[in-house]
Amino acid sequence: MQRFDFVVIGGGIFGCYAALHLAGKGAKVALVEKEKRLFQKASLVNQARLHSGYHYPRSIATAALSDEHKERFTAEHRQFVNFSFDKYYAIDRFGSFTDPQQFERFCAYLDIRCERVPEHNFFNFNRLEALYRTEEFSFDPVLLREFYREKVETTPGISVFRDTIVHAAAASGKDWTLELQSPSAPPPPQTIKPSPPQPSTSKPPSSSTLPTPLPMP
Repeated sequence: MQRFDFVVIGGGIFGCYAALHLAGKGAKVALVEKEKRLFQKASLVNQARLHSGYHYPRSIATAALSDEHKERFTAEHRQFVNFSFDKYYAIDRFGSFTDPQQFERFCAYLDIRCERVPEHNFFNFNRLEALYRTEEFSFDPVLLREFYREKVETTPGISVFRDTIVHAAAASGKDWTLELQSPSAPPPPQTIKPSPPQPSTSKPPSSSTLPTPLPMP
């Protein structure tokens, strides 16, 4: 039986980041990933977009957290971030829950870039209430994946279990015992003990409750 200080389930960016953080503190970490390789699901297939908060004009708290976390992500992963493109936000003339005045106040409160654009060849202004030049970045998920794969696999203190799921878990005081299993392997045989038959306590239905037979054709 192997012993670890921590078990991290999921080998995407959050799982890899957590495993590296814990190993950096001297912990012995098990990283369990269901797929045969790390970074195969949402950490690879996503919009690859760093939110600055613009997407949440009806929630100041969510927008502020997005902008704050974008700064942290950018500082730690600058080599994978694309800073060199224009970003626009458009407000629909007919179906938006936010009008231009609300959006401008929202951006001013968060102190994020918001420049009104009077015209642009890529947009149909018959449909738009307003268009703004903003500032958001993207990142390369493939380069990010290769970076974290190499770092996790070469960091002392991290054991990676690929093609593995947690089949069972049981607590024993402050410790946990986990049974791991490959999802591609057949499940272990299970012993099923049928319950002994119980005497029936129900009464047969009376004639008034019997279903009416359907007429035969």
